[in-house]
Amino acid sequence: MVALKYRSGAELGQAIRMRVRGLRKPTPILVVEGKSDIQMIVRYIDPSVRVVPAHGKDIILGSLDHLNARELASCTFVVDCDGEVESKWRTREDIVISQHRDLDIDTAVLGGGLRHAVLDYVGPMFESRRESEVFTARLIDFAMGLSGTFGVAADAARSIPDLPLRLSVTDGHRRKIELSDLTSSSRWVSDLSIPSVATIIDELADALSWNKDNITKVHQIAALGESKMCRMHHKTGCDKCMIRRYSGGHTFHSFLASILTLVVGTSISEQEIARSIRVGSSFASEEWDVLKRLHLRGIHIGLKYVDFGTLN
Repeated sequence: MVALKYRSGAELGQAIRMRVRGLRKPTPILVVEGKSDIQMIVRYIDPSVRVVPAHGKDIILGSLDHLNARELASCTFVVDCDGEVESKWRTREDIVISQHRDLDIDTAVLGGGLRHAVLDYVGPMFESRRESEVFTARLIDFAMGLSGTFGVAADAARSIPDLPLRLSVTDGHRRKIELSDLTSSSRWVSDLSIPSVATIIDELADALSWNKDNITKVHQIAALGESKMCRMHHKTGCDKCMIRRYSGGHTFHSFLASILTLVVGTSISEQEIARSIRVGSSFASEEWDVLKRLHLRGIHIGLKYVDFGTLN
């Protein structure tokens, strides 16, 4: 499938309009943010569904003003919960929002594939199944906690204009920050100890050469983020919800790959981890709110989105 890259909501809206008009009979159309989202969700989707990658949440939400009621009637839009999703979108039946920050984290946390993926890598290190399962659980908790804590620091940094979050490499190019760029990361992995948000900010500042004023600002903004009340468990600094609110799938996969590489002693890529989690994940019909919402949407408009033959 060749995915077009839409430059605006108007362009996406026009593409959806042409697709609706070109279909001979009512057909469900599912609009997602990008190609990785298709990989997360396509195995659970009915074969009749036409999936459209939009290349961004803003593009998706911007397209809604360019579609009429008839065109919207056969469409459902899936967006990530990263950042903020305005309340006006949350009440719409045709918009489905990920339970966690994005669909990758939904799959990792809810689908069971994460445990199987990690166990496959660390299992040979132990003589008994029990030992390997205990270590797997500890390593997953550590990876989730580290990724979420990093997310708090990174979100705070993103709120400051022009503050770099990508590392300068050769020829003026930049790449995303990796766990190995933080000087204490090997010790954190060795001890399976999650550093504080403040510690990660200081390590980021060293790696990215932030000035003192910006470091202070990031610390202040991050402290406000940590103090936010968790809606689910009604407490601040909720470890269980840290990954839900602050860790994106790409960061989690990247960090987990780096952690496993250090633990196992064999190079493991982010792509390999993402694929292992995705392949090993499966859902019952009520376990993933995204699928549940898609099913209910289909019932309401008389079209089928979810293929229940693929679910547990």
